[in-house]
Amino acid sequence: MKKIASILFFTLLCAGCNYPELSDDELKALPGVDPKETPNGAGTNLALNKTDIAATAAAATYTITVTSTGIWAAAVATGDTWCSVDNELGIGNGTITVNVSANTTTSSRSASILVTDGTLIRTVTITQKGGATTNEETTTLTLEKTSIS
Repeated sequence: MKKIASILFFTLLCAGCNYPELSDDELKALPGVDPKETPNGAGTNLALNKTDIAATAAAATYTITVTSTGIWAAAVATGDTWCSVDNELGIGNGTITVNVSANTTTSSRSASILVTDGTLIRTVTITQKGGATTNEETTTLTLEKTSIS
């Protein structure tokens, strides 16, 4: 349910919807938000320290650093279940934790994470290598009966 709500929220943001009107007093109560710089919670700056993540085939966690002057949201845009994000919502600067499941197939795969702040949108592409192939060989050992004298 949380994922559906996040995707719905994220879809609305991407469709150009604005944040609900917040009074200056409400904005002042939010840490890291200055109403003079971020009217209605929308930021004027959104930067990420990564645009691409090259993931190994093993399960792993990666961190994206967000620099923002407003309220931001993050979600896996492609709906892939092998990749998820923690810290889906933030105010001002923060981090997003990306969780990647092990890739047990031999094919590489990719997903996109979208981060929005008002009308500002940034994308991080995650490409995960395929798992190692196993070349199992069958060795046949034939024993012959010999006599020992």
